[in-house]
Amino acid sequence: MVVSMNLEDLLENSGIEKTQPPPPKGGMPRRYLPPPIRWVIKGVVLPFIWLDSFSQWVAKLVVPPPFVRAGKCKKRGNCCHYILVRKFRGPLSFLDLFWHTQVNGFFRREKKAVPYNKGKVYVMGCRYLKKNGSCGNYFFRPAVCRTWPRIEIFGIPETLKGCGIYAKKRTSHPLNILKD
Repeated sequence: MVVSMNLEDLLENSGIEKTQPPPPKGGMPRRYLPPPIRWVIKGVVLPFIWLDSFSQWVAKLVVPPPFVRAGKCKKRGNCCHYILVRKFRGPLSFLDLFWHTQVNGFFRREKKAVPYNKGKVYVMGCRYLKKNGSCGNYFFRPAVCRTWPRIEIFGIPETLKGCGIYAKKRTSHPLNILKD
């Protein structure tokens, strides 16, 4: 479990071959939002996720990040076993947690948020992960899954050891229009 181990060590060990976390105690947590309502919400939100993804793609063309994604997913499910969701502060933080657990289909591996990277995060898992390591909800997958591994315009790329995808230094502009 997360509490008995440092989070960095946990994420590092998740890259070891055939290492999977134990299932949640007492089985998969119950979701209270009925499936038809979840699918309608996802259908309404999906165009906005696409718009956000498109705008990020355009921004990366204008200001290319120093790293690019390389490699291929090994479909081991490591990124789905340990999803780190930032804990929001304030009176409406429960809405974010509700969104991730009831609509996105994540479940908390620990009840409390744990310190990570100058903040606190909830360590979650995904209920849609199949035994073969693929996603059972690929078309309606959440934004956090669509942007993983995270390669930002500013900052250090975030990847998991052993997942197959890694970041390498960019060698040219994505549009190749800035060649000398």
